[in-house]
Amino acid sequence: MLVTRNAGYVNTALISRAGPFEIIIAELVSNLLPYLVASIRPEAMSLGPKNAPTLGMTIYYMMSFSAFLLKLWWWIVPPIAALVILFVGLYLINTGLDELAKPRLRKRV
Repeated sequence: MLVTRNAGYVNTALISRAGPFEIIIAELVSNLLPYLVASIRPEAMSLGPKNAPTLGMTIYYMMSFSAFLLKLWWWIVPPIAALVILFVGLYLINTGLDELAKPRLRKRV
């Protein structure tokens, strides 16, 4: 945030007499949004609290109790499918927001 505060587009907005909230919403947030969307919570990788029921902890318990060896597919498929859908969705949102934030990445039709 401190780096983007002194960026050229913020200085241009200041020169054009944009208000502080307009600069924050139109310039700073729109350029930082892809980075905010791409950052996920560490619970998805079982780095969060051990007593919270998260996908990462479900996968941890699945591996701890040998769900693969016991062929307990209902412990294996749903959390992994949910994580795949989550990560692919976040990737697609990040790619779409990157194209909005960086005009050079836009595909011409």
